[in-house]
Amino acid sequence: MMPFKHALFSFNGRMRRRDWWLWSITVGIAQILVTEITNLLLFGPAHSLLGGTGQAAPQRAMDGGPQTVLLVATLVFLWPWLALAVKRAHDRNATGVAVTVCTLIATFRMPPSFYADAGVRLDEGVWNWAPMMITALALIAAQLFLLVVLGFLDGTPGSNRFGTSPKGLGGGPVDKAADIFD
Repeated sequence: MMPFKHALFSFNGRMRRRDWWLWSITVGIAQILVTEITNLLLFGPAHSLLGGTGQAAPQRAMDGGPQTVLLVATLVFLWPWLALAVKRAHDRNATGVAVTVCTLIATFRMPPSFYADAGVRLDEGVWNWAPMMITALALIAAQLFLLVVLGFLDGTPGSNRFGTSPKGLGGGPVDKAADIFD
């Protein structure tokens, strides 16, 4: 597997699907844990974004404190997410522009308060709920694009303009685990 420093902080080179999945799951779990532990320490169990006690979930999701912690954690983890996505795009012989845009859309979605009055907006007519629907559709499209392109499509066999194959095909260093995931 790719070294920690290169995987999460560098935008150079290529990353194979296996490594992308392993690092993405690891970063995702770390982000959830950091966010939840910080919320529990600062605001107590009633303000946990994953359940909590006391107030109803929609109200809890709109609390300013936990939402601020979530935003800060998102900003802290944005660099590793972008580094993973760009290196995976490089493996597909593509620049990181499309995956960067999709990652930013998926990361900076609308806050829960934007959706809080969805029922009222739907009753008032199409022009009142259109921004919410467009935002939701853009979020879904961006996440599906990232999942399919980064998680399921194979990289370029052999070398490409971003380096040698991380699977060891086409003259690069051989990764013995590549035989399992081909």
